[in-house]
Amino acid sequence: MKFSCTQENLNRALNRVSKTTKKDANLPVLGNILFEVKENKLKLSATDLEIGVEGFVFGKAEKEGTITIPSDLITSYISSLPNSNVVLELSKKTLNVKCGSFKGSIRGIDASEFPIIPKVKREISLKINSTDLVHAFSQVILASAVDESRPEICGVFFNLEKNNLTLAATDSYCLAEKKIKLGKRVKIESRSVIIPTKTIQELIRVAQDTVSDVEISLSDSQVVFSFDGFILSSRLVEGKYPDYGAIIPSSSKTEVLLKKEDFLNIIKVVSLFSKGSASDILFNIDAKKKKMLISAQTAQVGENESRIKLDKIKGKNNKISFNYRYVLDGLSVIDNDEILFGITSEAAPGIFRGTEDDSYVYIIMPIQK
Repeated sequence: MKFSCTQENLNRALNRVSKTTKKDANLPVLGNILFEVKENKLKLSATDLEIGVEGFVFGKAEKEGTITIPSDLITSYISSLPNSNVVLELSKKTLNVKCGSFKGSIRGIDASEFPIIPKVKREISLKINSTDLVHAFSQVILASAVDESRPEICGVFFNLEKNNLTLAATDSYCLAEKKIKLGKRVKIESRSVIIPTKTIQELIRVAQDTVSDVEISLSDSQVVFSFDGFILSSRLVEGKYPDYGAIIPSSSKTEVLLKKEDFLNIIKVVSLFSKGSASDILFNIDAKKKKMLISAQTAQVGENESRIKLDKIKGKNNKISFNYRYVLDGLSVIDNDEILFGITSEAAPGIFRGTEDDSYVYIIMPIQK
């Protein structure tokens, strides 16, 4: 194997694939990246047996070949080299790297030991702008569960119906839903799948700087994201996603309009006085006086109460307690400067959404005392 390319392109590709490698004492090759040179391009592959990633680097191939190289070492080494031409040459199981005045040799593991990344039969395929997709996944993934005893909610619900895509996630304490209208009608049958949270996190990481469209392909058991010379494939979560629609309130008995940044700042201050596992703060709305009191108290720390003047309010007096962390998480991903906050009762979910965008909704279950 002998291949040359720019340091910049090789470094970018390595940074994309390297995070998927996995340290495993029983299978050391999982900590390596597979290098394959063929037809004037270098294919880099990595897998943790759940997610597989493939990246391509174009350059000049003088000799084809394959080898796996330790991910941490090769990624750090290439990132430290000058922005110049890099020559990779394989001698038995050693990869020799030359760049300017630098020469290095890295011992690898034979490519035959690297697990095969399954090829997906692409039954359904659609394209979405990468910026829109990454943003939408970022808005919902914060609500996904981490409790592996309920694998069906340890992921993002991905529902295609005609020319609409709905993303949703919940951990039973909060729920986030985002709706995306596809640019043109997608002529496919309706399909619902659950994509693992880890896969979405990896997609957000590697696609956040991409400006091209992302092609999403689905089969019965796998999903593939393709963009900008990069392929990410993953198993889907088995099981049926909860019917969460009934949780979303169709209306609220009390609804107030709030400036997002002011509301965030007050919650951060009040939260300093909320200690314990519940991390609760109380939202008390006085419709007649057009004000909302936000308060927290604990015996160990003390108490704090902050007041917000409400310019716009509909409905009656109401109050509700939330874990403040859920509130901060949800508000941070709402794009609008003003938000609508709706309450029905102390025992019913509260709802947050932007004033100018009804495609995103965030629900929080209350803390009942």
